[in-house]
Amino acid sequence: MKNVLIYGLGKSGVSSARLLMKQGYRVFLYDSKNNLSHEVFQLAQQGAILLDDLLDDLINKLSMTIVSPGVSVYNKDIVRLQQKTKVIGEAELAFFNCRGQVVAVTGTNGKTTTCSLIHSILQKTDKKSFLVGNVGTPLTQVVGQIEKGDVVVHETSSFQLETTDVFKPYISALLNLSPDHLDRHKDFKTYVKTKMNLFKKQDQKCFALLNKDDKNVVLNSKDICATKIWFSCDKKADVFATNNVVYYQDQPVMQINNQIFFAKHNLSNMLCAVGVCKLLGVSNEKIQKGADEFEPCQHRLQKVGSIGMVDFIDDSKSTNLGSVLPALRSFNNVSLILGGQDKGLPFDKLFKDMPQQVNFCVLYGQAKEKLFASAKKQNYKNLFLADSFDNAVKIAYYSAKPQGTVLLSPACASFDCFNGYQERGKRFAQIFEELKNASN
Repeated sequence: MKNVLIYGLGKSGVSSARLLMKQGYRVFLYDSKNNLSHEVFQLAQQGAILLDDLLDDLINKLSMTIVSPGVSVYNKDIVRLQQKTKVIGEAELAFFNCRGQVVAVTGTNGKTTTCSLIHSILQKTDKKSFLVGNVGTPLTQVVGQIEKGDVVVHETSSFQLETTDVFKPYISALLNLSPDHLDRHKDFKTYVKTKMNLFKKQDQKCFALLNKDDKNVVLNSKDICATKIWFSCDKKADVFATNNVVYYQDQPVMQINNQIFFAKHNLSNMLCAVGVCKLLGVSNEKIQKGADEFEPCQHRLQKVGSIGMVDFIDDSKSTNLGSVLPALRSFNNVSLILGGQDKGLPFDKLFKDMPQQVNFCVLYGQAKEKLFASAKKQNYKNLFLADSFDNAVKIAYYSAKPQGTVLLSPACASFDCFNGYQERGKRFAQIFEELKNASN
């Protein structure tokens, strides 16, 4: 019986363990943060071996280690394990066992929207579609249900791409590239190199959907061996739009009716999704229906409600500058909430390019002082500092102009105060309800 270590016991670690136990492996479980959920103890009751420490004697007997995406390859334990055994990620393990066609989407921003739209369109067809990966459900959790001919729509993060080697999607898509997760990847060059791992094993029988409008995508796509399909909001390409009509290979596909796609960043996501669906053989009629009925993802420019003439918009998923700046241009009279956990990103550009629609910014959280220093450097003075997230939301509301927008688009991770951007978005909605009840 082969020995396998699962390092990191979140959702992907637990589902990886379950898959390997079904396949007859002896599974060892370890989490340096002692992340021991009810599911972990269930695995232990079913025969998995829960470890308190990583001893050399055990490491020498391992045939493989599965590392969760939340664990960096620079982690001292992972470096040590790599010297003794093969270390792969959950996405790689799932790919070994997957019989369906894999569509993998990566990029700094827009992954969840694009994957959800592809999945939404495919659900209008007779193709069975699985929405997995960074969007929430690990592929290992459902891989046993996937048959030949099914489509796997995989939101693929840079953390997952750190630990792939044979991962070879039938269709890969790169939406955009801008600095993100530099606290993990050290610098932008390393981050980009990690993203490009998505295309590493593809050949000419595979396809690569690429954003012609993003200079970093264009610069880094020269060595891709897959057949390239370019999409663009600004110029003619394999997939493009003009006069609210989307074209694929110069043939009209659909009319843009859904107002979500009037915003340029979402138009780009939609063009990518159309390209993917045409490659999968989806009819124009089904693409039109899927796009028309698509609803925005939670915590991504999601309207929570209004108090009087002030709208509350939850963009908690926006954790870098590449997503914040487009969001700001979508609204008027913005009271912007910024802050959270610093990801190692520079904020100077944000305050240098701050649109006129933003009346002021409320800063909170671990990154508050760094944000304040960047604003001061750029001579941006329309600032409030809050001592908590709750107070940041309240300050943004009480200072908002009529016909204004309280926008949570924080440009930072959430882990200084919350367990994830979802929890932060939920708290934003709760505060909105409290303020609304108090105003009645």
